[in-house]
Amino acid sequence: YVLQVVPALAAVLLPAALLARHPDAPSRLPILVVGTMLLALVQGLFILAGPLQPLLASIAPPSEDLPQLAPLASLYDVLTLLIAGIGILALGLGLSRARGYEDRSGRWPAAIVPVAAVFATVVAVISVVGGSLGAGPVPEAYVVYLGADGLLGVLRVSAWAYVAATALRGWRAGEDPIVGWRLIAAASVVIVLTLALINLGGIVPIDPSGLVEAYGWVVLWGFALGNLALLAAFVFGLPAVDPWGEDGEG
Repeated sequence: YVLQVVPALAAVLLPAALLARHPDAPSRLPILVVGTMLLALVQGLFILAGPLQPLLASIAPPSEDLPQLAPLASLYDVLTLLIAGIGILALGLGLSRARGYEDRSGRWPAAIVPVAAVFATVVAVISVVGGSLGAGPVPEAYVVYLGADGLLGVLRVSAWAYVAATALRGWRAGEDPIVGWRLIAAASVVIVLTLALINLGGIVPIDPSGLVEAYGWVVLWGFALGNLALLAAFVFGLPAVDPWGEDGEG
């Protein structure tokens, strides 16, 4: 239970940690502020999903030919994942614009994004095809839902890969505070690897039960450690902003 709460609590505290170290962040680091606030909002939406999902399902119940898909409840899930993807992208873009030094790491960090995107796309296609193949005809609405869910999965993995690439570049370039850039680089890499593990678990059967339990623990620890490191990066003052500059993102 604690490992499930830690990522949510860390994400909710991200805006507070950023604003505590950079009170002028709304004017100097607006994209980064938006990113952290959206990630905090997503955790609130996840928490509200528990009581709201049954209510939404009662307002718009599933159809007889598609009992596994309640329209409003599914739309809530899709919108939550979309907001999460936008928030992660804003986090990466905000960090990128806050950098002040030239790259020293070559082009290899940039390769993280396409590699992660291709991997997530392959997994999404396999999941959609597998979910749409059944004993009988599959309703179009279900195929659309599977496709949207797959695309949002690709967005999530690619967005975290973008954060990882940006953080690794900042670390290698010697951006300040170096501890903060190292922490967010480690956090984003751990989260990307955890998401990759989740994607693999969705298409590769895991057996026996002991392995399933170990898989679950690895995923829980991955998200917990990744989000804690992410929060710690902002507690250490990430990103450093020139006090005499007019634009902390330029």
